[in-house]
Amino acid sequence: MIKILADWYTRRFSDPNAVTLLLLLVSGFVTIYFFGDLIAPLLAALVLAYLLEWPVTLLMCWGCSRLLATIGVVLAFIGLMALALVGLAPTVFRQGINLATEAPVMLGRFTDYLKQLPEAYP
Repeated sequence: MIKILADWYTRRFSDPNAVTLLLLLVSGFVTIYFFGDLIAPLLAALVLAYLLEWPVTLLMCWGCSRLLATIGVVLAFIGLMALALVGLAPTVFRQGINLATEAPVMLGRFTDYLKQLPEAYP
């Protein structure tokens, strides 16, 4: 059994790049597993920075300075997020109230359906 594992190890991990990739993946998964709550805002900020870089670059190609382009993109992003929050918050709140009031009815229908299953499929 040891010989089989040793042969598999030498076949799969004789390449140093494969070992490096494995170590990076394992360390990345362990880091996210143990410190996910701490680094989640950092990862979200990195994604937003990456997505907002494209409009800044586009504005710079049109002749704006990087500072003005960055300020404009950040203000537009904040405005869109505020508009989405103001526009979606009442709808989400209303839907949450509807779900809370309809949940017992839906649960009752589901239990009735479950009770009918043995009769329909003996």
